[in-house]
Amino acid sequence: MKRLFDLFASFFGILLLSPFFIVIGFLIKLDSKGPIIYIQKRVGKNFVIFNLLKFRTMNLNTNNSSLITI
Repeated sequence: MKRLFDLFASFFGILLLSPFFIVIGFLIKLDSKGPIIYIQKRVGKNFVIFNLLKFRTMNLNTNNSSLITI
């Protein structure tokens, strides 16, 4: 029963937030060149690697050789 609730809640959450996702993607594209979505490999449960999708918020081709992010 919980799994069914989770599926319906996530579906309606994505449906409700999709207009904001479209606006955010449009604003990212207006601001700079490059992809809207950034894909990053992460380690999940039981050390399974998965792709995390997120909106790109950083600039492309920056020459920052620092190991610390600010």
